[in-house]
Amino acid sequence: YAYATGLSSGVVLAEGVQSGDPKKRAAYLGMLEAGSFKPPLAILKDAGVDLTKPEAVATAARLMDRTIQEMKAIFDRRATK
Repeated sequence: YAYATGLSSGVVLAEGVQSGDPKKRAAYLGMLEAGSFKPPLAILKDAGVDLTKPEAVATAARLMDRTIQEMKAIFDRRATK
């Protein structure tokens, strides 16, 4: 459970920072600055990751699916050589 929620949270946070959205970057930095000031779920929620809803896990699943599709495409290209 902890691994899945940590991975899901990390994916959502990374995609937010990589998007270039300054608000998402600021929210991520705010999460890092929060330390243990609030409970972890509240800190994550402030950073844009609401683990009480399925979206974070769905985001991680989409990334996993894209990665598998990319790996399959690489394998298929190598198999035809």
